[in-house]
Amino acid sequence: MSVRLTTYQVVVSAAVFLVSFFSLAYLAERIIFVNLAVSFHAAGDTQVEVFWDSGQGFSVEQSSSQQLQPGIEKYYFSIPIWRLRSIRLDPCACETPISIKEISADWIFQLRRWDGTNKFEGWAPANDIGDIKSEHDRLAITPSGNDPYLVQRNLRQLLKNASIIRIIIAFLGAALLCGLCLWRFLQKKGEPSPSFDSGAFTRGAKQLSGPIMLTGALLVLLPVAYMIFRNVTKEEVLVYLGVGDDYALSFVSTEGYTLSKQRGPLRLVFDPFTLYRNFPSQESSSYTIDANGFRGGIDTQKGGRFVLIGGSAAFGQGLESDSETFAYKLSQLLPEHSVINAGVVGFLSGQELSMMVHYMDSYQPKGYIVFDGWNELFDQYLSARRRSGQFGFNNTFFTIEERLAELAKAEGVMEATASISLKNIPDDNAYLAELERTYTTNIIKMYDFAVKRGAFLLVVFQPELSIKKQRTKKEEKHLEKWDDKYGYLTSGFPAKYRQLIDGAKKTLIERDVPFIDLQASPSFRDSAEELYLDVVHLNPKGNDLVAQALHRKLSAMLSK
Repeated sequence: MSVRLTTYQVVVSAAVFLVSFFSLAYLAERIIFVNLAVSFHAAGDTQVEVFWDSGQGFSVEQSSSQQLQPGIEKYYFSIPIWRLRSIRLDPCACETPISIKEISADWIFQLRRWDGTNKFEGWAPANDIGDIKSEHDRLAITPSGNDPYLVQRNLRQLLKNASIIRIIIAFLGAALLCGLCLWRFLQKKGEPSPSFDSGAFTRGAKQLSGPIMLTGALLVLLPVAYMIFRNVTKEEVLVYLGVGDDYALSFVSTEGYTLSKQRGPLRLVFDPFTLYRNFPSQESSSYTIDANGFRGGIDTQKGGRFVLIGGSAAFGQGLESDSETFAYKLSQLLPEHSVINAGVVGFLSGQELSMMVHYMDSYQPKGYIVFDGWNELFDQYLSARRRSGQFGFNNTFFTIEERLAELAKAEGVMEATASISLKNIPDDNAYLAELERTYTTNIIKMYDFAVKRGAFLLVVFQPELSIKKQRTKKEEKHLEKWDDKYGYLTSGFPAKYRQLIDGAKKTLIERDVPFIDLQASPSFRDSAEELYLDVVHLNPKGNDLVAQALHRKLSAMLSK
């Protein structure tokens, strides 16, 4: 017999299938937990621990542990697949040899297996491991301390297999709900369904169809409600944080313990000279930071070295790899010189000066490139105002001060302190004049130090989005959002930034300090291509333009 459905019924059924599929796929991704099975042998009565990074770095909150038991060589750990980026395995807190036979991740069926046949692909030593050998049937580890552990960051195959399961679950669930919807339409028309015969089975199906559809509707609506609620309640972050929020921050101790409320994967360690700087030896899918705290490490093949100092734009905020930064691109353009990327998110001129004197001088660079300007005005003028004499460092200092004050009050060792009085903050003109004076003074101090140490200093005033004459729709949206939150345009910030640069340039010209003003560069001002990830951080194309401008300037300077 023929089955006749109206256009309305077909559209509704298709909509049910699509909404159900995507909602169930979203929900399934959050409920899938894989069993990580670790087969190994180690001496001692300690714990085996597994940590997983879901975008906030490794922490005790995202870990599981089991006590080592005599005679047991296989241990199981449940790990959420949602936003999984890397896994850390701590076989034991011991200094005796460790032998790992196999590591596997299972859910319904085996998703990924690491053993001697694939040489435990991707499992890299990260701490207290003196020697590691992949043999045909095991991974032999000789610890160099009492806290050896491995890290696995290549989870592409595991996540791909988990995604296949998620899609299958979502498809089957959506097909069931769509089928029930079609069947109900046919029943309402009084036509027998070709899928169900009359009798007890049909009557039972009719009775169950209502509860099944209600349950399905809840499964569909809950993820949708969660997404809506999350978007409404979560404060929008205007600084682009990269793919998977790779550039979200956390502040840690020198031992790596998280001390901040923020728990992002990009870790900053507190420092006595610069307030904070990059925590050494960290890695994500977007960046690598070496043991010295430098992005991308140091190229030891080239003799001459230039040091890049600056904030997040110099560091390469939001970029998907080290090779997209202008520091890397510039190194490729300079056959005999390498560029050390010593940029740190949020740095201001005083911190840059400290970085140069206390850390970068020991590398005996041929020259310094200071890429800054925007942080100096935004952090100290638009973001928050300060008392006179408190210029040149990031607002994080005041956050630390407030947290310590809260702790002292909680312990009863101090009375509540008054907030900063506006009477102690100069008027707008005097405030901006002191800000400019401090910035210029720090730049000149950097120049004098570099010259005394036999190096040159090149100042680069970084560009920002508002100068572009032909902005893309996405770039226009960035400006609108920043103006809504900070008054970026209505406060006249771009004009004040121009004023800061022009004031600094006068002093630099007087002292014969070389500089590049990218805020006035036609390459940025007249480009019709998309160059920005937000109002100040540049995309790969924007980094290309910076590298080219620096190459032209440095080539001219080196030829003299």
